Amino acid sequence: MVVFGYINTARAALLLAFSMIMFTTFEHSVDLIYHKVMQRRKEDCSRAQQLGVTCLAAYAAGAVGTVISNPADNIVSSLYNKKANNVMQAFQWRAYQAS
Repeated sequence: MVVFGYINTARAALLLAFSMIMFTTFEHSVDLIYHKVMQRRKEDCSRAQQLGVTCLAAYAAGAVGTVISNPADNIVSSLYNKKANNVMQAFQWRAYQAS
């Protein structure tokens, strides 16, 4: 693995984007579940209900984050496996493989 090369930079950018998507989706999912599904404030729910909301929101955040970050992860893996020399070639190679 290249320590200071474009592979680690691309991987770091992917992980940052994935984390931001997961955090945002989780927070919005928690708000949505409490306001639309439970129709109560968090403080009015039991610990078991709060745990259930947290687990459901985390599951939703993981699913959304995975779907959104999958194309970028494929490009980074193309770079890592030396199937492409740069990001543009990786994108073109993956686009060609999809068709």
